[in-house]
Amino acid sequence: MKRIISILLHLFLLLALCACGLTKTTPSPVPSPTATTQPTRLPDPVEEVGSCASGAVAAPDVVDTWSPPPEAASITLLSCDEIGKLFTYDPQAPLDIQEVRRRREEGVTLIDLTYASPMGGRVPATLVVPDGEGPFAGMLYQHGMPSTRQPLIPAAVTYARMGVVVLLIDAPFARRANGMYTSVTMTEQDRREQVQLIVDLRRGIDLLLSRPDVDPERLAYVGTSYGGAMGGLLAGVEDRLKAYALQVGDGGLVTHLTGPEDRAAWLARPEDQRQQWVEWMWPIEPIHYVGCASPAALLFQNGTLDTLVPPADALHYQEAGSEPKTVCWYRAGHGLDATAYLDQADWLSEMIGISVARLAVPVDPQVLAAYAGKYQFPDGVIVTIRVDGARIFIQVPNQGEYELLARSENQFYPSVGAGELTFYKNDSGEVDRMVVAAEGETLEAKKIP
Repeated sequence: MKRIISILLHLFLLLALCACGLTKTTPSPVPSPTATTQPTRLPDPVEEVGSCASGAVAAPDVVDTWSPPPEAASITLLSCDEIGKLFTYDPQAPLDIQEVRRRREEGVTLIDLTYASPMGGRVPATLVVPDGEGPFAGMLYQHGMPSTRQPLIPAAVTYARMGVVVLLIDAPFARRANGMYTSVTMTEQDRREQVQLIVDLRRGIDLLLSRPDVDPERLAYVGTSYGGAMGGLLAGVEDRLKAYALQVGDGGLVTHLTGPEDRAAWLARPEDQRQQWVEWMWPIEPIHYVGCASPAALLFQNGTLDTLVPPADALHYQEAGSEPKTVCWYRAGHGLDATAYLDQADWLSEMIGISVARLAVPVDPQVLAAYAGKYQFPDGVIVTIRVDGARIFIQVPNQGEYELLARSENQFYPSVGAGELTFYKNDSGEVDRMVVAAEGETLEAKKIP
């Protein structure tokens, strides 16, 4: 029993020290899991490919059938040196930051605010700030279409706990009363709003750099879907960011609406409307400028089963990106899977020096619910796993309760400290045991029926 308690104490000793103020405010990296012979885990492991070791698969074997729309044939594109002129603004103008509210979550402060847009109006935003003095890395985190910044806030909190000041803004279309339903208007407004998004993001960089707790040498951009596409355009005009993680993005709105799978709907529109809209949008299509990102590093993440951004469109976008770049494919749809978030965090840790010690991937609450219950170790020690919605906790005898963070669907580690807990299922598909790895040892606890 003493040996088991010792191992469990190893898991949570740093937690106790942290509560007493004896540890640093910035987390330390979690050691690699102990290599032991284990039962088959859930879900089944996926082959490792290149630097996307968490769960990437080989690029899909598809034919790139995309070609520029005929309406773009006579349009002259701007060079890498010229494109930035479309997105200029006065960097000396006041940001006029106005705080709306602030709230606390474990280890971070969330600040809802607005700041002045150089193109008019105000930019609704959320700033997520880690506890401590820094200096921290800085990040822009951009949502998809149709959407707002709100769904990304939980992931931004996770990144903040890893030592990043994260800024999320609502895209201009999301600021319209009907923007969630008519994101693309097929008018010149689409061009104005795309230009405004890039300018507002550039002002967002100014906001980050105005903070003394942000390291100007460690700035990155993360964008998903539409945000992944617009990141390619930002990369072509901005030189202050070190890295861009472009998740399930394609070449831009023209690419998205005129591809082979969208051809019928596109041709159903009036010819004059198609021609005019392409003339507005084609010169600012991200795929033309993602190749101007160097020396900034690019990470492309796409799913082989994605139906919203078909693999052929994704491949076309990836190929256009400048070096250095990393390309990761996953056997997943548009939402990717938990391993993609692990790869993204690992890549960002290399690019901007963040700690992955507090990384938590999203796990379905129904999956978590199956882990709840009491588990008994061979020497009789019983621990309790408690689940509260999307959060999971472990209660250790005489040590209190501590939150666990998910490394994968069935693998967890303490929110601070070292060690690893993994849940396993029996042949009937029921969770029947938990394995704790810490202090160089591995112990198995049986779930009590």
